[in-house]
Amino acid sequence: MNCKPRLIGITGGIGSGKSTVGTMLDNFGAYVIDTDEIAHELTSKGSPVLDKISTALGDVLTPDGELDRSKVASIVFKDSAKLEVLENILHPEIKSELMKRAVESGKDRVFVLIPLLFEEKLEDTVDEIWLCYAGRETRIERVMERDGVDRESVVARMGNQIPDDLKLEKSDLVLDTSVSIEEVREQVKIAFEILESGMGE
Repeated sequence: MNCKPRLIGITGGIGSGKSTVGTMLDNFGAYVIDTDEIAHELTSKGSPVLDKISTALGDVLTPDGELDRSKVASIVFKDSAKLEVLENILHPEIKSELMKRAVESGKDRVFVLIPLLFEEKLEDTVDEIWLCYAGRETRIERVMERDGVDRESVVARMGNQIPDDLKLEKSDLVLDTSVSIEEVREQVKIAFEILESGMGE
């Protein structure tokens, strides 16, 4: 029977480069689980989770029965009560699937991308926390460019997240993602090698 591996949570505010860091870790040979990908799979067409969301939030499906993610986002980011309803449906399912995959991986350690790790009080789910950190303006510009949205929309989404200074206090390692890709890669490489050598445990 497989034992639970050591879990390293990768988190950070919107636009902080979590996915980029996750890809780098994957390239270095780490086993990486993306909770956003799990969420997409759990809410696929015809799934029980999708039925629960549709019942709770109303008209959030496309004509062909897929989840209209932009519609869901527009609903929950304006209504904290509905956001809580969505989270209460999704997060237990995501956590269950995450733990299942981590154990089945057979790895000694697993990296987990968890965007809202602090917001959802999931600190106890992981054994170590790596925070991707970049300044507020840098992140705003990144998200505007990435998602094609206006500044007001990005700031509103940031308003639903815990301030960076509190995340910094609670993190075991901080990766400065405001620098060049090459510099971020070097930070990740060093941190990963230290962990692999056993010095970081």
